Amino acid sequence: MSLGFGLGLTYTGEVDARLPNTFEIPSYLKVDAILQGLREIVGWENPCAKPNKCR
Repeated sequence: MSLGFGLGLTYTGEVDARLPNTFEIPSYLKVDAILQGLREIVGWENPCAKPNKCR
């Protein structure tokens, strides 16, 4: 069993939305996260992983 974790941060500053600069989109921070291996720890099971179970 293995457990993996990933985290990503993306910052974007203000952006002009149109060529004549009629309005701006404010800056924002996007956060992404992933946790792998949780299925094995919690006991979640994919029924389609077994033959003839997902038809």
